[in-house]
Formats: sequence, C-alpha cells, structure tokens
Amino acid sequence: MKADNIKNIKFSVLGAGRSGIGISKLLKMSGASVFLSDSSKKEELLYLNEQVLKDYKIEYELGTNSDKIFDAEYIITSPGIAPGSDVLVKAKEKGIKIVSEVEAASWFCKVPIIAITGTNGKTTTTELTGAMLRDAGIDVHVCGNVGLAFSEIIPDLKSDSIVVLEVSSFQLEYTETFKPTVSAILNITSDHIDWHGSFDLYAEAKYKVNRNQKDEDLIIINYDDATLRNRADKFNATVGTFSLNRPISKFSYEAYTDNDNICYRHNIEEVISNKDKIFLRGTHNIMNSMAAIMAVKKFGVTNESIKRTLKNFKGVEHRIETVRELNGVIYYNDSKATNYDSLYVALESFKSNIILIMGGKKGVNNFDIIDPLVKERVKYICAIGQSREVINDHYKNLITVKMFDEFSDAVKHAKTIANPGDFVLFSPGYKSFDMFQNFEHRGEVFKQIVNEL
Repeated sequence: MKADNIKNIKFSVLGAGRSGIGISKLLKMSGASVFLSDSSKKEELLYLNEQVLKDYKIEYELGTNSDKIFDAEYIITSPGIAPGSDVLVKAKEKGIKIVSEVEAASWFCKVPIIAITGTNGKTTTTELTGAMLRDAGIDVHVCGNVGLAFSEIIPDLKSDSIVVLEVSSFQLEYTETFKPTVSAILNITSDHIDWHGSFDLYAEAKYKVNRNQKDEDLIIINYDDATLRNRADKFNATVGTFSLNRPISKFSYEAYTDNDNICYRHNIEEVISNKDKIFLRGTHNIMNSMAAIMAVKKFGVTNESIKRTLKNFKGVEHRIETVRELNGVIYYNDSKATNYDSLYVALESFKSNIILIMGGKKGVNNFDIIDPLVKERVKYICAIGQSREVINDHYKNLITVKMFDEFSDAVKHAKTIANPGDFVLFSPGYKSFDMFQNFEHRGEVFKQIVNEL
C-alpha cells in the first residue's frame, strides 16, 4: 500500500492505545474512512482522548467490538489481540486484510528505518542506537515499543531524518511491505508462545523484519545465537554478525570482542572501545552495544562519536536501573525482566552478594536457565506474586527464601538483611499482571518504595 492510495479506503482500527489512536489520526488526515474500536471500558484506556477523536472526526466505540468492525477493507490490529481471537478469525473469513500499526505507518515513512527486534535487549539497543545517532548530530526519531508509536512520529520527519524502531513479534506478524534499511535480530528464545502458537511461528514472525530487504540493506544478527546462526544463509540483504568471540565468518560486516576491546570489521579492523569504558554493565550490554555500533556505522557515524556515547549512555528505565545507594547497599530496578532469559542476564551482571526479589504472574518456570547463577551469586531470595510458592519450593533447600504477600514488605525486608557491599536486585523473571498494570508500573512502585526507605 502507498500513502497516496489511501483516500476513501475503509479501515477499522482495533485498540485505542497509543498506536491505535496514532494510526487512526494518520489515516484520517490522509482521507481514509476510519472506525476505531476497543472492547475495554473508557476508564481502562490510558491514552484515550475523546476530544482528539472528535476533532479528527474519527468514529469510535468503547467497551465492545461490534460487527461494524467488519465493514472495512483493512483491519489494523493491536499487538494485544492474538491471531486466534474471534474477531481476527472472523475478519479472515470475510476476506478482510489484517495489518499492524507498524505496517500501516511504514506506508507514510519516506526516510531510512532501523528496525530492532529480539526476545531480549530490544529497548536498550533501540535507545542506544538512537543516542549514537543523536550524539552524531543526526535528526533521529526513536519509537515503536519504546515511547511514541511509529505513527505518532511520522508528521515530524524531515528529509534527512532516521527512524529507530523497536518492533515486537506481535507487530511483525501482520506486516507485508514493511522494509527497513537496517534490521537487527538480537536473539530468539522461547517467549510469547501462547500468542504465536509455537516457537517456530514466533521465530518466523521475527524473521519478517527482513522479508522485504534487498542486497543494499543490512540485517544484523547475533552469531552466538544458534537459531540465528543456523539461518544466516537464508536471510535477504547483506548480513552482518556480532559475537562475544572473534567469529571467522564469511560475512563482510562483523562486530566482536578481542581481549578487552569491542571491534568492528568491514574491510579493515577497527577498535571501537575498551569494554570497561562502557557505562552499562553486563555481558548482554556488550552484545547490545555491538548491534547498535553496526547499525549506526551504516550511516557513517564515527568511532570517536560512538565511543563517547558508549561512555555516557546510562541505559533505559526499568532495565538494571540504579535506584539509589543506602548504607553501602545499591538497589537496582530490573522490572523489565519479564522472563527467565532477562533474569539470567541481570544475575550475570553481578559477581556475588545479590539479594534477589523475584516473582510475578504464574508462567513458564525455566529454573535450569538461572540455577547455576543463583547458586553462585544469590545469597537470599524474596519471593512475591502468584509464583512465590513455586520459587520457594524450588530454592528453599538451596538458599534462604522468604515469601511475601505484599510487595512493599519484600523490599523492606531486603533492607533489613542487606549488608554493605550487597546488591538488592529486583528482577522478577515473570510478567507483572498479577499485581500491576504493566512492568513500568511495577518498576515505578519499586523505586518509590526504595526511595522512601
């Protein structure tokens, strides 16, 4: 679809979140017929502004999904609606084309897109890539799963802008013509299987970030990830790899570590930075940094500029975020760790003396992933949420575990048992919906409690 062809086409937009409202406005301004529908009640919608919808003359309904949805040529669906939902199944039966907000917004985007996906590390890498471009004096717009929706930044783009877009598997599932100049797949591990139906379908959704790329484009993959490494020859576009080892690969773009340095190679080897000069801690952030380096080098950002950004970039909120130091104890907010893979990289960032606050909505318990690091580095676990009993049953014979009904009691207890030199790490390993609206809400509550200690 081209933006010039949208006039008078009927669209139904499912979901009145940021992306739903953003794309509704964009389509309406282009002359399309737009109907916005959200089954949630008005008071449950954080970004709803009915006056804006009225100003743009966007017809809408709340608290239901009526059959009026199906009076459309296209449905733009929210990431929260699974492919097997009744509304999408019925739409497919009626022959209505289903696309995501990312797909629809891309019809209007005339500037290069750097699209970043993966199971873990997306937000940090997206923000770091944006910071590298911004520090180099480039007009950059960071959006997608982080901050503004893609459709919200379209009106602000200039001819020399670059878009850095964090994209999830949900958003990529319903793309058709979406074509980034640079794509990056950071890793693929089991997640969101209930939404996609299987690991293979989840991985295939991730691969769609590359589907329309050409030889002149670049796809960046994690060469230490076996799933991605085994697929390296099947990607479209020029392939670039990053690795914690020095890969001996046939690809012409590489980032890797050599002794204590992060290096980049395209024709010649360049030392970008000493690992110890990067502000962000943890091996996973070395990986994130390499992916970002490869993305911005495509646009001519200098090594000196990249080095400065790596030294000064403080990371993203809710991802191993330093909250405060109190009585020689440092408190970290890692609320964004909604699965065991994220919890693993958090534990890996500390050598020892961890008082771990973990738990949340019942989910997949991949204890095998984290057990070695828990045994080696964690001295005490405060277990919270629906999963607290599962955590207690698994670890009670290994280290001290205490269960808490109230989140604040867990944080306060951690303070009473912590000694100078300890780290209180809130890295849940589970989703937040048993106690909180989302992981951001959970992290904000944690920071508030810690700052009131």
